This record gives sequence, C-alpha cells and structure tokens, in this order.
Amino acid sequence: MSSAPFRLLFSPRVKKPLVLAALLFSAAFFRPAEAQTFAVGGGGMILADTGTGSDLTGFDTYGGFIFVEMQLEPGVGFQLRAALFDLPGTQPGTPKLKTNAETATISYGFNEAWWRAGLFGGVGIYHLSPKDLQPGEVSVDSTETVFGWTGGSFTIFTLTRRWDARLEVQWTYIYSAEPHKPVNFTAGISYKF
Repeated sequence: MSSAPFRLLFSPRVKKPLVLAALLFSAAFFRPAEAQTFAVGGGGMILADTGTGSDLTGFDTYGGFIFVEMQLEPGVGFQLRAALFDLPGTQPGTPKLKTNAETATISYGFNEAWWRAGLFGGVGIYHLSPKDLQPGEVSVDSTETVFGWTGGSFTIFTLTRRWDARLEVQWTYIYSAEPHKPVNFTAGISYKF
C-alpha cells in the first residue's frame, strides 16, 4: 500500500520539478570530475619459486601478462592483471604447474618528469594445474583454484605521451595445498588513453 504523500511525490506533476531541482543542485555545488587516465598493456616475466630474490640461479621459468589500469588520482592507480606462468611441482620429479593468475592491485607512485616509481599490493585468484607428465615424472599435485597476496615495486618510464615502459619486482604468496612464494621480474609496455 502507498500513502497519499508518496503517491504525490511520484506523480508526474511533482517528479519533473524534483528531477530539475536535483540537476540544478548538482550542477551548482559539485565540481566536475577530472579526466582519469586509462592504460592497457602487457609484457613478460622470469620467476623463481624460492620466496627470495637472492638465488638468481632459480629464475628458470617464465610467463606473460596483460593488464588494464586506471589512475584514480595523481600517483594512485588500480590495476587488473591476467598472467600465465609455470611454477615448479611441489616435489622433485613432478611436472610443472601451469598457473593462471588474475590479480587486482592498488599502487602508489612518486611522479617525476619522465619516470615514476612506487609500490603496489593486492589480492589474486590462482588456478594451478599440473602439466602433462614427461618420462620419469610422477603426478602428485592436483588441480586447484586458490587465493593469494601479491605486492612489489615498480618503475615506469615515459616513452611518449601515450606509451610507457615498465619494470617490476613482484612477490606473491599463493595459498595452495603446498604454498608457493614466487618472486618475479617483469618488463612490459603500456598504452595510455
């Protein structure tokens, strides 16, 4: 049931002036939003599942990624990324794990004229599945989809008004049955619009 005041409020005779008043109020008291910068890009990575960047001989796997990014305000960005890479099996003599990762991160950077650097962190969903068995390998890992954390540092170099090159060091903790802690170095390029 509706009462008489609500029926009057939503009648065409009253609704049009209310909408007009709301538009005039918002035009008078709210400043327009500044244009936000968007970027799309991709790149490659080398990684080690050692949990530390000190063992450089462990960087024996590679992968790739694509992303879309939005600058929320100067120096603050939000990024969605999809990556595909391999992780070593949890035991010697087991196949590598093909890993699909989807991450969402927030970054904070310090801007200079032709480059910027900063930190990022966020969460991800990781789908791990064993690759096909090779001769002499034993299957012990199962397919699983799990949660994880990611963070790191970045440096972005301005190439032109629309193009950037980026370098990152990224640490990740994947909450799988046997936790993985990959460290990776990434290089990529992005187009801003």
